[in-house]
Amino acid sequence: SGNAGNQDAERALGIAEQNGRLTAREHQVLKLVAAGLRDDEIANRLGIARSTVTTLLRSSLAKLDAHTRLDAVRKMAAIEDEQA
Repeated sequence: SGNAGNQDAERALGIAEQNGRLTAREHQVLKLVAAGLRDDEIANRLGIARSTVTTLLRSSLAKLDAHTRLDAVRKMAAIEDEQA
């Protein structure tokens, strides 16, 4: 299963590169999702509208070919591990 995880990470990285890497703000939002914050908490923390958080998450999911917030966080973490 470790190999499958690496393949997922490579696929996610390739897709993110094709569609444009995550912006700094998208990355920031996903980090806060990973920390367990809800959309309204993320909006308050970053001083942005909740609708903006939703838009950033939707964009992040598309770039990472993720279907859920958790999936996006996992793929972002895998990409960061690959880049480290």
